[in-house]
Amino acid sequence: MQKIAHNKTIIFFVSLILGIFQKSAAQLIQTEVLVVGGTLSGTTAGISAARQGSKTVIIEETSWLGGTLSAAGLGRLPADQPFCTGILAEFRDSLVRRYGGKLGLASENPQFWQFLPSEANEIFQNIASKENSLHIYNKVKLLALKKVLPNRERVPNTEGGWQATLSDEKGNTFRVNTRILIDASEGGDALKMAGGGYSVGMDNPQKTGEEDGMTSKTGWLQAINFGVVLQDTEGVTSKFSLPSGYFPQEYQCVCADLCDKKEVKTPSCRVLFKKCRSEAINMCFHCP
Repeated sequence: MQKIAHNKTIIFFVSLILGIFQKSAAQLIQTEVLVVGGTLSGTTAGISAARQGSKTVIIEETSWLGGTLSAAGLGRLPADQPFCTGILAEFRDSLVRRYGGKLGLASENPQFWQFLPSEANEIFQNIASKENSLHIYNKVKLLALKKVLPNRERVPNTEGGWQATLSDEKGNTFRVNTRILIDASEGGDALKMAGGGYSVGMDNPQKTGEEDGMTSKTGWLQAINFGVVLQDTEGVTSKFSLPSGYFPQEYQCVCADLCDKKEVKTPSCRVLFKKCRSEAINMCFHCP
């Protein structure tokens, strides 16, 4: 009996050590390319890097891929694409397969490919899933970046890179070591953390020298967009109650057409963005 108990103790101790080792190993990921942001540019950059043989990681704060075309609710692309190749061509071909030989949903404006934002996400997810060298971490936030210098005394001919500290939706933190860092985030998060130079707002024409640019620097940032997709279900009518504390009159001056305050400068509303089997209402305005 003492021998059996002794063996159990050894097994438990070994299991504990292995568990600690596995947990420690899981906290540090080694990769060649780290892409911050599963945006349209980040997704295509990650797929391209993986196809060229690099071990690649994409981190994205949401559960979607595709950025502007998907999570931001744009859902359209200009149909005039004379140089439609590569990943864009794969996206187009996926639309054709989904819509029975057509480039997206039926539209009153044939100059655009139009599609549901969720379908854009599905297409990019499908393309990315075929790459064995590409690993995507969703609902992950970048917390910190630091430069990793090469340690040639311990490992000859090694290159430096970056170490990113990340946090998942449960608050667990882990790190990623990478040789190449690509900032494809919407707000340039990694650029600032890496110590790179940047400016906020639209380009200053005095620095860029653009003749067609704005005559003076503004305080505007990227337009704030609110996207809603409505499904037309024939024969089905349903209503939803207004949330408590909602007063429509407080939002009238978002639209110049409804605003009775002449001193408030607001753009005219373009509510119906596209009409197809679903309708996407897209409202945008600039915040100074």
